[in-house]
Amino acid sequence: MTSFRSFRSFRAAAAVALLLASSITVAGTVKYIEVTSPEAMLAAKENLVSTFKYHLRGAQRYAAAHGPATTTERAYTGFRMEWAKATAAQVKYRWIDSTGRPRTTLYHGLSGRVAAAALPHEAGVAVPSFDMPDWAQYYSDVNPNVYARIPDGEHSILEESMAGDSTARLGRGYDAEMRALRTIERDILAGNIPRGGVIAAWVSQPPCQACRKAFQIFSDAYHVNIHVIHLPAYEPGATGDVRLFQMTKNRMLRDFHLRVENERAGKIADNFCPRM
Repeated sequence: MTSFRSFRSFRAAAAVALLLASSITVAGTVKYIEVTSPEAMLAAKENLVSTFKYHLRGAQRYAAAHGPATTTERAYTGFRMEWAKATAAQVKYRWIDSTGRPRTTLYHGLSGRVAAAALPHEAGVAVPSFDMPDWAQYYSDVNPNVYARIPDGEHSILEESMAGDSTARLGRGYDAEMRALRTIERDILAGNIPRGGVIAAWVSQPPCQACRKAFQIFSDAYHVNIHVIHLPAYEPGATGDVRLFQMTKNRMLRDFHLRVENERAGKIADNFCPRM
């Protein structure tokens, strides 16, 4: 079974490599690729599941730190509904370091009006804004993984360029792709990574118009060649490969609730790792 899965993963990676190779463009452009073949679907699912799993680990740490009130059925229901419909974006920024070696940093974005801190302290507490000031401490930013977030009041070329565009209003704060791009921009402006890299963005649904504008602005401003590989639009009742990622998300959310409930009861250690 393991060898079969490895073979499928190899075929999936090869299929996506062919997609990228067949659509190479010059630096500073954006290319969109909708995956449709079973092999490409599998590769996309594996990337997106790893990003969703990254966020669930942060949610588990938050739940463990804030006690039983965060894992009641009432508290969990709102969290599950928010994350079940969330868009995931794993944005890979490839760049060359000062020694000439190729490097890749993974930016994990998840959409939604509230961050993982949607798990409330208690019933009746007002819904927080989309980014909680203390939420980053529950994520593990260990190279090459980075939590994608947008701090309040941060300088951004993307924000300035889209400020007068009403159609891009929602994309500035709540979209997974925008959170990833803003975090990459922050690292570029801080000198952590150079301009002129290459982006491969894996997104769990077709990017909206706001995010497409953001990708183009980012590409032009920072001289980055971008490939956006996305799943087809998901609709309830969809069949076949289109359902792969959504089904996996739903299962992982069920596992999450079971694990944090067991942890609260002292049945397992604090080492949450969702089952694949």
